[in-house]
Amino acid sequence: MLAIVNNRPMTLPLKSMLEKYISHRRDVTMRRCQFDLRKALARLHLLEGYLIALDNIDRMIKIIRSSKDGKEAKPRLMEEFALSEIQSQAILDMRLQRLTGLERDKIVEEQEALQVIVTELRELLASDLKLMSLIKEELITIRDRFGEARRTDIQEALESISILDLIEEEEQVITLSVRGYIKRMTTDQFQEQKRGGKGRRGVKSKNEDAAKDIFFANTHNDLLVFTKQGQMFKVPVHMIPESSRIAAGTPIVNLIPLDSDDKVATVLSISSFEEEIDLLFCSRKGLIKRTALVEYKNVSKRGIRAYNCAEGDSVLNVLLADMSQDILVNTQKGKSIRFSGDSIRRVGRVARGVKGLTLREDDGLASIAVFSAEEMEDKRLLTVTENGYGKRTNLSEYRQQNRGGQGVRDIHTGERNGDVASTLIVEDEDRIMLISENGIIIKISVKSIRDQGRNTKGVRVMRIPDGDRMVSIVKVIEEDELEDEIIDLVEENIEENVEEVEDKIEDDSGEESSEEGSEK
Repeated sequence: MLAIVNNRPMTLPLKSMLEKYISHRRDVTMRRCQFDLRKALARLHLLEGYLIALDNIDRMIKIIRSSKDGKEAKPRLMEEFALSEIQSQAILDMRLQRLTGLERDKIVEEQEALQVIVTELRELLASDLKLMSLIKEELITIRDRFGEARRTDIQEALESISILDLIEEEEQVITLSVRGYIKRMTTDQFQEQKRGGKGRRGVKSKNEDAAKDIFFANTHNDLLVFTKQGQMFKVPVHMIPESSRIAAGTPIVNLIPLDSDDKVATVLSISSFEEEIDLLFCSRKGLIKRTALVEYKNVSKRGIRAYNCAEGDSVLNVLLADMSQDILVNTQKGKSIRFSGDSIRRVGRVARGVKGLTLREDDGLASIAVFSAEEMEDKRLLTVTENGYGKRTNLSEYRQQNRGGQGVRDIHTGERNGDVASTLIVEDEDRIMLISENGIIIKISVKSIRDQGRNTKGVRVMRIPDGDRMVSIVKVIEEDELEDEIIDLVEENIEENVEEVEDKIEDDSGEESSEEGSEK
């Protein structure tokens, strides 16, 4: 705490602050006692003069009457009765009323009381223990008179406080552009539209920049940024600058030390590295690797090596998965293969992985997804092509095969559809966001996209202008359970208020009839 000590500002800890305050109170109390003592002694001095005057009243009156004026009478009184100048002047100023016997008793009584006070003050000034006792009594009196119950609650301190304790948890939309600009937005900046709409501008193009990826993340999560060359960096979500819907964002190189010849492949959001889950890597040439998430716990500012890419290959995508989930891989030319997750064994952090499927020379991986057996009946695989066409297909139509095969036909590609842009496992109640290369975003309901089988062409899900193409789809996160809780609380509150109002009406109605009271 800041205090003025010997006319200088100083910062003091609690103990020193109390010591300085006690020292200050001691000085103030001592000066007050000294002032009161001087005042009491001065008054005693006058009272002694009054008593001398009352004892010699006749002689004093004779001297005063025989003097020409007060200036002549004062020194005569001082000489005659051994008075001081102050006593002599006080006698001359004294009213005749003070000469009565009753006034003499009052003067004697006041003199005795002052003598007691003088004795006490001298003892206080002579004894430091008595002085400190007086200070303590006065502080207790102040406490009893002005004190009130504490309004704050003193509790055990937290062992540590992080920046996350001061940040509200909320879902954010994270957008990453082709040129490496990243930003986060709130979900209420987008409105739901009908299938086939034109969407809203979600990323403002700048110098031929285009949106590359969009996903959701919590403000308390960490982003794991994986590059095409296999590096991994960690970025807290709240450290990403928040921007408006049409803003370009912030270069991701300002958040991570990305090499000039490397690019971001994918970004994942995690809540903790201690989760019992794996990272599933997928390369453009069809290699798949599984590594425990905990092996990536120690991340330096310069990042760590996450995947050892072969020559001419690069990282396509990274997912969070476990051994019980099946893996579904889709290629750019519309082929798909599903195989068991336990066929991909765990390997080290910098290993290369194994073949997921056999690709043709003109083909490459478009996406990878994971799902459990329980999800097969209720969930669908949503496939969207570059020209804005797509379809939903039941997961059970993708039969399980051995890893490394050529797979089956998922969707027709060609001049109308273009190559496969991305796939996503969805449910009927889901809503999705679709984003084009030039930054056009549309939010639609999954139900508006036709449910079809494999080996079909699909329907139009978004109108793509000439020179543009679809690049990504993402599922919108809903909080229906929280909304239901709020509705229940509101209904309970209304019922309680109704009962309270009815009781009040009954009390106020008095002798009125029950019908009149109910009406009121």
